[in-house]
Amino acid sequence: MIPVGQKLSDTDINKLRARYDSAKSERTTVREIWQDIERLVTPYRGRFYKEELSEHTIEWFKRQIFDSTAVEAASTLAASIHGALTSFTSQWFSLSFQERELNDDYESRVWLEEVTRLTYKALEESDFQLEISETYLDLVGFGTSLLIQEETVHHGKYDWMNKL
Repeated sequence: MIPVGQKLSDTDINKLRARYDSAKSERTTVREIWQDIERLVTPYRGRFYKEELSEHTIEWFKRQIFDSTAVEAASTLAASIHGALTSFTSQWFSLSFQERELNDDYESRVWLEEVTRLTYKALEESDFQLEISETYLDLVGFGTSLLIQEETVHHGKYDWMNKL
């Protein structure tokens, strides 16, 4: 691992290029499968191999879906996972201290309950529910997904981003 800010040597650059080329060649089989999934199961979700600069460049009406069974099944499964794991209608996580004595302390529990409440409020005010539902759809369709949480500088709130 190369420390951040350190200049790369020619040897390091060559190692990185070789590692990149190896990873790129290994994904060719998966890439074809993902393209089929994007085309037939989760249309317009896995656009990671296409160079679209705006939504106007996507050919929205040239889908190759003749039966919506796979699309509906993926959507239903993703919605079921969302409802079971991260439903916005119920408390789906709680916090506790690693040190058991603190969990038994009244003032510590009150503080932890307030932190939990504030965390739920922050999630509610963010776009978390939208992004987590898209994360589940990617997970169901492609078997992988990524959810990123960032603080928005101009709002002071948290934004979530789903990336594949």
